[in-house]
Amino acid sequence: KYRLGPELEITGYSCEDHFLELDTFMHSEQSLAAILTGDLTDGILCDIGCPILHNNVRYNCRVFCLDRKIVLIRPKMSLADDGNYREKRFFASWDYTDQALHDHMLSDLLRKVTGQASVPIGVGIIATEETTIASEICEELWTARSPHINYYLSGVEIISNGSGSHHGLRKLESRLALMREPTRKCGGVYVYSNSRGGDGTRLYFDGCSLVCVNGQVVSQASQFSMKDVEVITAVVDLDAVRAYRQDAASFQEQSSREIQLPTVDVRYFSLRHTKSASFDSLLEANTSQPVKVRIHSPEEECAMGPACWLWDYLRRSGAAGFLLPLSGGADSASVAAIVRTMCLMAAESALAGNEQVIADMRRLFVNNGASSEIIDDLVARYQSAQSSIVLSSDQVTTMTTDSEEKEDNGEDRQITASPIGDNALGEPKKLSAKEKAMMERRTLLANELTYQVLHTVYMGTSNSSTNTQDRAKRLAGTIHSYHHSFAIDDIVSAVLRVFTAFTGKTPQYTTQGGTMTEDLALQNIQARLRMVMSYLCAQLFPWVRGNKGFLLVLSCGNVDEALRGYMTKYDCSSGDLNPIGGISKGDLKRMLTFVAAKQ
Repeated sequence: KYRLGPELEITGYSCEDHFLELDTFMHSEQSLAAILTGDLTDGILCDIGCPILHNNVRYNCRVFCLDRKIVLIRPKMSLADDGNYREKRFFASWDYTDQALHDHMLSDLLRKVTGQASVPIGVGIIATEETTIASEICEELWTARSPHINYYLSGVEIISNGSGSHHGLRKLESRLALMREPTRKCGGVYVYSNSRGGDGTRLYFDGCSLVCVNGQVVSQASQFSMKDVEVITAVVDLDAVRAYRQDAASFQEQSSREIQLPTVDVRYFSLRHTKSASFDSLLEANTSQPVKVRIHSPEEECAMGPACWLWDYLRRSGAAGFLLPLSGGADSASVAAIVRTMCLMAAESALAGNEQVIADMRRLFVNNGASSEIIDDLVARYQSAQSSIVLSSDQVTTMTTDSEEKEDNGEDRQITASPIGDNALGEPKKLSAKEKAMMERRTLLANELTYQVLHTVYMGTSNSSTNTQDRAKRLAGTIHSYHHSFAIDDIVSAVLRVFTAFTGKTPQYTTQGGTMTEDLALQNIQARLRMVMSYLCAQLFPWVRGNKGFLLVLSCGNVDEALRGYMTKYDCSSGDLNPIGGISKGDLKRMLTFVAAKQ
């Protein structure tokens, strides 16, 4: 009966300069008051992430609530202030040498709701009837002097961490090690809750909340998912923690000399589910056992992390889809593969009954002039296949919709299904007839979703090869995007005519006797005009298709190009969103090979 939520969950982590406004703190208090007014905290200790204004100083805090009362406010001691984070701009850090609890005077609203005039604030331990709980906050886990060691040596048995940790390639393994090792050395329970989704910034918070006991993971949430909220639970045996600690003489010695932290006494409250005579046998039967830790391969991370970020951005922005210029090269193909992965994951989530995803897909289909009946039809058939109905594959291999349009070649478009791996990008396996039917339905829905949201264009010139144009067209056909190919020679010529008119000079390529300066300028103007056409298409393609809304332009510059400066400014490396801006060329190539094998 202990609930832990992520860092700053009341406001969202990425409010940035809104944390400098008093309104943000006022609305946070109103939200906290709404939680305390109802029965949400009755009989359960709730650990809530919330900004707090104490003595006119802003703090990033955990607020412990129980039975409609606030029992402790725990401020963050170590602020993240490097890389993507600027917490010291918004908050002050609590002095880690301060070993006392102080009085925090509540606002009129919270006094009225809780009946409390003041509550303790500081770094302390909560003592329940049978155990002790302490908290650390996100960055404190990663610091050299992490609070959890002091907590464990002080006798704390359960440590919680409400976090706002963004997804980074190969980061999860490090994060897991930081939680497993302390509990392996000291014994104890570590409960971790991380934010899930995007806040409208470049970051994607990848969830993967978990519970560790004595160095082993007993519960783990998914890292990449279309769910807004994912709740995991665990039942732990505290006697196992106590027995584990008895085996290490060095732990006993160090613990006996540790300075004790102040305690908030709530021993009237028990974390147990029941106190029946058969509790021991019930606990033994229900105690959470170690699970196999799930860590995605780098190729899966490259595909699924940005895919979840794009889906979150698409639905929250209200956009009708994406516009992606295809060059026939690896970078634009990687972005296309990520969007395709997004559609596969969304289709799988919708068919599994995720109401939020289904509602978002209906909006996209209806705004784009298509019928949303395909969603309802496939969901119903998918769920039937899950229960008892098995359809032969020839019954679902092809489907046409009311939204059929003519492709560039004038032929009717037909949505076809092709089998893919388990869990959108999982390992391939031999499928039963029922599994194959379910898989095909998922792919059918993903194909239609891709056609509705992903708009691809190939913009060639007389200098472009037919190979790149063919590769772009074949890629668009494989992933089922709405695709156009056209030449931009007339646009380039028009710009050069204007230049020649006012300078009296005509630049030439080196092959025509021109200088390198002329040659680079001619190459760059082609690239920059592609960006101009991309934004024109992004604004007008919904209108062309008889749809509503706007498209977000996807750029495709990898991190190697950005670090080396090997790119043209304001070409197709410029856009509204860049899903591969933090991924190296080598990782992208491996991801492409991986996704192609699963497709």
